[in-house]
Amino acid sequence: MKVNLGRRATSALAVAMVAAGTVAATAGAASADANQWVPIGQVHGVGVYASSWNTDASNKIATDLLPSDGGDEVQVTCWTHGLDIDGQGNVWYQSVNVYYTWYGVYSLPQTGYEYGAYVDGNAWFHANTWDECAS
Repeated sequence: MKVNLGRRATSALAVAMVAAGTVAATAGAASADANQWVPIGQVHGVGVYASSWNTDASNKIATDLLPSDGGDEVQVTCWTHGLDIDGQGNVWYQSVNVYYTWYGVYSLPQTGYEYGAYVDGNAWFHANTWDECAS
């Protein structure tokens, strides 16, 4: 009887360890994808702003990313909330670098924000690829 109880306890412990490892691996996967380069895939330009709550031209910190350039990208670190533009949602991507086909990698002078719906239709957000930015 003691041997059987020992086997049950060992099995339960093994199952718990596998479950914990799966949770840890899943949590780590979201963070591991931070700083992912995302191509501009929509039909209009994407502004790079100092805040996700202000789309005034004076709030821009870099030249717009353009799909017509055929390769502009944004390096996303996480997502956050901001203005809802034309009812397309309030998801914004936070970044520290952008890539222009005509220039190369440009390190932003401060954290930048790009409207997720304009970057990729919020595809990466809906795929749960990144964590929400820390407040």
